[in-house]
Amino acid sequence: INAEYGVDVWMNSYTAEQIKNNLEKNISLYQLDLSCKKIGVEGVITIASALEKNTSLLRLCLRDNRTGDTGAKAIASALEKNTSLTQLELSFNQIGVEGAKAIASVLEKNVFLSLLDLNNNRIGDAGAKAIASALETNTSINQLYLSDNKIVNEGVMTIASVLEKNTSLTQLDLSDNKIGAEGAKIIANVFEKNTSLTQLYLNNNKTGDEGLISIASALETNTSINQLYLRDNKIGDIGAKAIASALEKNTSLNQLYLSDNKIGDEGVMTIASALEKNTSLNLLELNYNQIGAEGAKTIASALEKNISLAYLDLNNNQIGDEGVMTIASALETNTSLNQLYLSDNQIGAEGAKSIASALKKNTSLNQL
Repeated sequence: INAEYGVDVWMNSYTAEQIKNNLEKNISLYQLDLSCKKIGVEGVITIASALEKNTSLLRLCLRDNRTGDTGAKAIASALEKNTSLTQLELSFNQIGVEGAKAIASVLEKNVFLSLLDLNNNRIGDAGAKAIASALETNTSINQLYLSDNKIVNEGVMTIASVLEKNTSLTQLDLSDNKIGAEGAKIIANVFEKNTSLTQLYLNNNKTGDEGLISIASALETNTSINQLYLRDNKIGDIGAKAIASALEKNTSLNQLYLSDNKIGDEGVMTIASALEKNTSLNLLELNYNQIGAEGAKTIASALEKNISLAYLDLNNNQIGDEGVMTIASALETNTSLNQLYLSDNQIGAEGAKSIASALKKNTSLNQL
């Protein structure tokens, strides 16, 4: 391995022992991607031993290598001595509670690591508690990814409790953990006290309308969250109304992801109404919902007045020709939107013609 920048290593060209030898000597390599290379536990242990001596590597990706708890413990041990690594990616590695505890233990002392990716493992509530405990003293981690880890309310509660005091974490991913409405309520309480978190991922957590109402209420006063991911959460019109109310007051949120929910015309009408006044949101994702022609008309009306929205995704709804014609009319005067997505909306020849006509006058749209 001889690189001044980064390298994606193929394990059929290098053995783990060869990588170890190179890492111990190389002083220019700063990025190493070993994802999906079937390294296994023994290979990870070998590479981890090299990390104890390496002083140049900044990013190490070991995604999908079946490291398990034993491999995670070896990496944790290496982090006690390593002083250069800032990004560690260990997703899809069958890491459980013991592995999470080992990593959490070293996080209490390590001051160099800023990104930790443990997505798609199985650390559960016990592992989440250990990570949360580490965050009470750790001040370097600013990106933490814990999606699909079988974390439920008990684990969320401990993470939330720490976030009330933690001032370094800016990105947190708790997607695919089925935390439900109760978990969403716990997270919402954090919004009122935490001032550092800017990106929150809660996709596919079955929060429903009840959970979203709590989150929306907290957003009315929160000033730090600028990206909120709520895809696939069984959110309907009631939840949409709550988020619309928040958008009328919130001035920090600029990206909102609501795709793959159950929002219909009634819900989107309230969101559209809020967009007429909101000046901070620049990205709105509403694809895979239940928006029809009537909902599209209110969105069109909002586009005539809104000056901040640059990205709007309405793919896979039921807008039809009637709805798209009103959107096309709004595009003739709108100057902020540069990306608009309308595929799979039952749009026929008439609708297509209206869009084509609008494009002759619109000067901002560059992706359709």
